[in-house]
Amino acid sequence: MYTISKSLSPQLKELAHKGKKEYQNNYNLIYRRESHYSNEIWQADHTPLNILVLNERGKPERPWLTIILDNYSRAVAGYFLSFQDPSAIQTSLVL
Repeated sequence: MYTISKSLSPQLKELAHKGKKEYQNNYNLIYRRESHYSNEIWQADHTPLNILVLNERGKPERPWLTIILDNYSRAVAGYFLSFQDPSAIQTSLVL
C-alpha cells in the first residue's frame, strides 16, 4: 500500500485529500474571468448551424452564426449570419 501511495502524483493526492474544487484552483489550466456587472466582459462565439440554406448560387449550405454575449447577464449583444468562415471582419460586423 505504501509503495502505491508513494508512486501517485502530487496532483492526484491533492485531488483525493482536498477535493475537486481545490484541485481545480491549483491545477486547472483554464483561467475563467468573472464579471461583476453588465458590459464588463463580452464574449464572441462562432458555430455552423445544423440547417441547410440556399446560398446566393442556389446551392444548399450551412450558415455560420456569430454571436456576442454579455458575460454577466448572458444577454445577446449582437449576432450575424453568414456563409463566410468566421474572421475578425465577421466579428466586427456583429459589434
